[in-house]
Amino acid sequence: MRGFAERHVHAIASATRRLIAEPLTHCLTILVIALSLAVPSSLYRIISDAASMAKGQAGPPAITVFLRTTVSQDQVTKLSESLKHHQNIAMIDFVSPEQGLKELQQRLGTDDVLTGLDHNPLPPALIVHASSTDPAILLALQKEIAASSLVDQAKLDADWARRLHAMTHLLEEAIFALALIFAAAVVIVVMNTVRLQVTAAREEIEVCKLMGASDAFVRRPFIYFGMLQMLLGGCVAFGITELARLGFNTLSTEWLKPYGLSFEVQPFHGAEALIGLLLALVLGWFAASSAVSSFLSRLRPR
Repeated sequence: MRGFAERHVHAIASATRRLIAEPLTHCLTILVIALSLAVPSSLYRIISDAASMAKGQAGPPAITVFLRTTVSQDQVTKLSESLKHHQNIAMIDFVSPEQGLKELQQRLGTDDVLTGLDHNPLPPALIVHASSTDPAILLALQKEIAASSLVDQAKLDADWARRLHAMTHLLEEAIFALALIFAAAVVIVVMNTVRLQVTAAREEIEVCKLMGASDAFVRRPFIYFGMLQMLLGGCVAFGITELARLGFNTLSTEWLKPYGLSFEVQPFHGAEALIGLLLALVLGWFAASSAVSSFLSRLRPR
């Protein structure tokens, strides 16, 4: 166990010395990595927060359920209780015929709505607030509620939900594609940097191989070198993302305040930052391992 730890500590120290040996060159490489990681992550945060704000402004999607006029209060209560336990329902509001009549009178601005009628024709209703904005889930929930024998009609205005869901999905797919492109660029940059380091140390590697060093021993310092570059690039990327977030929020406040609106991009949480750094390390490991393995395969005698 002690020997295993010493080997890795030695490899990390060797990788650190290689970074320090050419600070300007490696700083530029780290900056390129940071910018490549910061662009898609910043766009993702802006779009995800904008979608959340749009959902909040539009309000939670709701299904207006008109019950049959013959239902009793006990039946309404039982139906409400059964719907409250549904996984896609967040809240239910009951609207009595009397309350519905008052709202109708307020909207029309008159108290003569029942002129010529001997009773209130409005049925009792339930306003079902869904917990999801997915149009497919909303439509399935509407059909499920409408199937009840106590329900006369269930209305859902899902047009805005469809538009918002489609736009958000499109932007997320675009950012995912952009992230893949930048990730590929980062891998190529790290592979090229590690390849240059391996080529410069060719004689040292050949001597180590003649002395019986394993491929793992030769590969280890260069893999840590690539991972250190990606780790530093990831840390710088979070700094750039935070500066961009603060600048965006300042401009957003100036532009939207005259219209009575506000929008602020939230910072990355600790778990999100940790996952981002882990992904960067994985990319660094893959790029460095590929570059060193390719060199060692050419170095072996045929």
